[in-house]
Amino acid sequence: MMIKKRYITFIAAFILMVAALFSESAFAAATASISGGGNYKVGQTVTIKFTYSGASYGVAKVIFRYDTSVLQFKNCSGTSGGTSGVTKVSLSSGGSNTLGCTLTFKAVGTGNTTVKAETEELYDIDENDLSSSVSTKSTTVSVTNPSTQVSSNANLSSMSVSAGSLSPSFSPSVTSYTVNVGSDVSVCTISAKAQDSKATISVSGSKNLKAGKNVRSVTVTAENGSTKTYTITIYKAEGTTGGNDKEDPDLPDEQPETPEEIKITLGGKEYVLDENISENNIPEGFTITSAMYGQQEIPVIKDSQLKYTFALLKDGETGDSRWFFFNEENDTFSSSVEISSEDAMKYAQLVAAEDTNGSEPSGIGMTEKILYIALGITVAALILTVAVMKIKRKKREKRETPSID
Repeated sequence: MMIKKRYITFIAAFILMVAALFSESAFAAATASISGGGNYKVGQTVTIKFTYSGASYGVAKVIFRYDTSVLQFKNCSGTSGGTSGVTKVSLSSGGSNTLGCTLTFKAVGTGNTTVKAETEELYDIDENDLSSSVSTKSTTVSVTNPSTQVSSNANLSSMSVSAGSLSPSFSPSVTSYTVNVGSDVSVCTISAKAQDSKATISVSGSKNLKAGKNVRSVTVTAENGSTKTYTITIYKAEGTTGGNDKEDPDLPDEQPETPEEIKITLGGKEYVLDENISENNIPEGFTITSAMYGQQEIPVIKDSQLKYTFALLKDGETGDSRWFFFNEENDTFSSSVEISSEDAMKYAQLVAAEDTNGSEPSGIGMTEKILYIALGITVAALILTVAVMKIKRKKREKRETPSID
């Protein structure tokens, strides 16, 4: 009997030990890691990646702490706060064995900062609390001033025109040129290349020539922000006799050459660049300018902060024109562009603030239409929400205003 009791006690103890081991294994499986630290320059983007692994995760809440004099929070899905050096992130998963997020910051000041990730809550798919098994993780970001390493080179390495020739011949140190063309030349485009690959080029003035004097400018902005402007004065001859007289006077008059259409294919559909942008159709906050598409200059519009560039493309089948986002860095067009939630909220606040003079809500205007098409559903949803809020506010004000007999 005594042996049987000892046997039962041994079995019970063994079962408890095994259960404890399994329980400990389940909770100890959760691990966390953080990456993205290192050396950066002021103005660069810092990307911090935080990841849980080793368990089937449900939800989590993580607190990130950092020095705002060094880093400025930019974006991360599921965040709240972020401007005071404390960013809270809520995460969720349907049982995946990894769970994490990616935060982006802008390096705004010199110095070192430790980005700490503190686990506030962590549960697996079975709602077991795993937070105690994960320690605080951190990584160090060092930011230095790039001013001594930024190029001030704002020179062009080459510049040419599509009609006539530059006088004098191009030289990086010469900033004023003249071009003479005949009366049959209607368009003169400019091709330019910077000496420094990090410099940017902008061209102003119309490429469509009128008789007489036409002035165009090419502005080069160096990496450090300094600029240099090259001016081209184009003189178009008046009348029917210009610099390109026919060799045989008996030949019939030739019509001026029509510039070749610029065709773009998007999603298997062909579009043609619409160069007839009317100032009446440009929304407030946008201006007409030009950009380089390959070796060709095209008309575009840009917002006041130069964040978004749009080109007008015409449907090859229907002839209808609509705005498309244009990426000047890689010469691509698209019907949507990913923007941060912070920019989307700022835009929604701007739309909500438009109706402050007591006028009736006017619905979605040209600015909203452009961004509705080009920026996608995130901004569109915010616009619709704000429009509904504005209408409700007007109805409420109308009900509250006493009538006068």
